[in-house]
Amino acid sequence: MPRHWQCRNAGVTLAEMLVVTAVLALAAGIAIPNANPLANAGTDVATAEVLQAVRFAQREAARVGAWHTVRINPATQSLRVYRLTDSGAEDTTLPVLHPIDKRPYNVSFGSGQLNAAIALVDFDYEGATNLTTLSFRPDGTPALRVGPKDGDVRMLQKGQVIIRYANVQRILVVDTLTGRVSG
Repeated sequence: MPRHWQCRNAGVTLAEMLVVTAVLALAAGIAIPNANPLANAGTDVATAEVLQAVRFAQREAARVGAWHTVRINPATQSLRVYRLTDSGAEDTTLPVLHPIDKRPYNVSFGSGQLNAAIALVDFDYEGATNLTTLSFRPDGTPALRVGPKDGDVRMLQKGQVIIRYANVQRILVVDTLTGRVSG
């Protein structure tokens, strides 16, 4: 056997070592998911807050027999729950209070425990799409009030909210018939 082959079999070159290391690093990056517990926790807390607000608005609408609305605004990263007047405007005389702290139901995202962001809000009603409000009739079903008469109503056709923090994303879907939220 030639002498240069004997030296070659004694070890590996630096180039071979770098290639193997690069392949292993690439495989590890693909195989091991990005485990960021802070992102999971932040997204879960924000998701729970949106779920709670939607469920609360629906229950309040059925309990008091009046229209209630949840406005989720991605531009301001905020959420509000309020009651509607008979004409369909926001009822400023009867603010909806948060069930825990008894203050007007306003939530801000992007700070504190709610450090996740509202990435997308899409509520589609008959003839009205891409709205940021989800309204509930006095019986608790999701619909949009477009006028003062009981017949001036558009039924929900699609409801979706996406909440994101880092690479973690949660999608909430509103059932168009019952208003039940899952995610």
